[in-house]
Amino acid sequence: MNIRWVSALGRISHSSHYLVFAETGFSALSGLAEQHGIRHDVVADFANEVNGRNEVGTLLPLGAPISAIPRAAIRESTDARAVEQHILDFFERMGSNGAVVDTVVIDFCTPHLDVHAQAGIRAALEQIVERPSQWARDLLVLDA
Repeated sequence: MNIRWVSALGRISHSSHYLVFAETGFSALSGLAEQHGIRHDVVADFANEVNGRNEVGTLLPLGAPISAIPRAAIRESTDARAVEQHILDFFERMGSNGAVVDTVVIDFCTPHLDVHAQAGIRAALEQIVERPSQWARDLLVLDA
């Protein structure tokens, strides 16, 4: 898997899968979901479900290549291990459901990538790189 840290994304690609945190309003989740035609109330219910269960969720069943980790892992904690574990859970779930994408984009910026989030991403990537990915070729991490 090819991993790149980028400071900005170009056009939103519908062939990419986005991993964000479950927050509505002026957020990556809301913006991406809107671009994929997902209604705001559905996004709010999805975010509440992810946050309430404290586990990764996905909008793939609704046709949107967007997944989210709980908001608390980014906004209310400085625990890099929690971020790491949610990312590993995401990759495990996506790999087991047969999804195939060109690129995974991780965007946990608030608007910047917090130190604990960056550490959690790096720790997860160390483990992910060791495993061959059959469902994603590239990984972009937004580091604004």
